Amino acid sequence: QRQMCIRDRIHSIMERLEQAGFACYIVGGAVRDWLAGGKPHDYDLCTAATPEQTERIFSDLHVIETGLKHGTVTIVMDGEPIEITTFRTEGAYSDGRRPDSVAFVTDITQDLARRDFTVNAMAMDLAGNLTDPYSGQRDLEHHVLRVVGSPSDRFSEDALRMFRACRFVAQLGFLPEAGILPAIKAEAPRAKGLSLSRVKAELHKLLRAPYAGQGMNLMVQSGLAGMSCRIKKEGTYESVPILPELLDLVGVPQNPRFHPFDVWGHIWHALDHSDGSLTLGWAILLHDVGKGRKGVRGIRPDGMPSDHGHDKVGKAMAESILHRLGENGALVNRVA
Repeated sequence: QRQMCIRDRIHSIMERLEQAGFACYIVGGAVRDWLAGGKPHDYDLCTAATPEQTERIFSDLHVIETGLKHGTVTIVMDGEPIEITTFRTEGAYSDGRRPDSVAFVTDITQDLARRDFTVNAMAMDLAGNLTDPYSGQRDLEHHVLRVVGSPSDRFSEDALRMFRACRFVAQLGFLPEAGILPAIKAEAPRAKGLSLSRVKAELHKLLRAPYAGQGMNLMVQSGLAGMSCRIKKEGTYESVPILPELLDLVGVPQNPRFHPFDVWGHIWHALDHSDGSLTLGWAILLHDVGKGRKGVRGIRPDGMPSDHGHDKVGKAMAESILHRLGENGALVNRVA
């Protein structure tokens, strides 16, 4: 087994924690990306040391108390901030966004049990030993996105995990396990408690991903795209529809001489061939949003459907959608 190439500063931090008698692991995305043959970008570190113990071990460096309540401190080494979180378990999610309480533990497997997907619930120590209690490596090899535990339980705890499921399908090109689609359908209304900024961050990552069409198709087929999130304005919450316009395109027929798919099928297959830029991602997603609409959809003399003027109607709709989601003016104009 090849050895993970760990950056010097990460290696140094892990070594110091281990020398002080505390287990330390790289967890989540870095392990997943490395096992998949890629190069890790962000390193998330997890340790048995409490935040106070971590602060003492690195007292010679600048330590930021990022989130003591949730066990996270940030070590600044040579100008680079590196987050370290104590192994923890989580209490109930009464607000559907974050745990009401956390409890620090000393066992990495207890910590991994709280994570969302099996491919993110793996940990590796400095010696390269893998801790994989939920068979995330097997799921990586079989290209399956599987939830740790019950999909309904995980999605009801934190509604953002539904958007993360769509995003990971888009990034990895994995097939979601059978329970994910019905669980998102059941829990989708919980999106109303999420902030627009959090939802939009997931949308942006999805639209830049290599399998963006597959991820967006899960969002549409599950009905998640048709839900609303919220934004706070002047002390009160306003509801913001996410992308309900996309649901109208499912099953809308096109002329089979030119199109092998219905309107939505054409869009999501095209989206899988984007270039990784946000502008083109949005443009492909919305380029046929005007099709099938009243005043646009017509029938040709040969009985085939047509959509003359869908580009102009689509432009106006795209502007409205992107302004609603708070995108910047330059991007809105370019997409339109």
